[in-house]
Amino acid sequence: WHIHANEGLAYQTKPKKINLIGNVRIQQLPGKGSHKARLTTSQMTYFPNQNIAETKQPVTISEPGTVMHSVGFKANFHEGVIKFLSRSEAEYYDAKQ
Repeated sequence: WHIHANEGLAYQTKPKKINLIGNVRIQQLPGKGSHKARLTTSQMTYFPNQNIAETKQPVTISEPGTVMHSVGFKANFHEGVIKFLSRSEAEYYDAKQ
């Protein structure tokens, strides 16, 4: 996964965390098992030692054939699991078009 944001604040606390602020984009890197997923939100906290990210802000997650919207999520990138927290909806379309 590649993470980009306008600003970031790193804390050397236990657990270590990075607060990402403004135009946060997470892109799944190409490779075996990649779904070409992309997450966008305005603010997020990332815990690098656990490879976990979370936000309470609106988020959009897209991959070929699917666009999902939610308010808040918690993602475990190591396990490949994303939990949507509220007001979640999904749109499905033919990605081959």
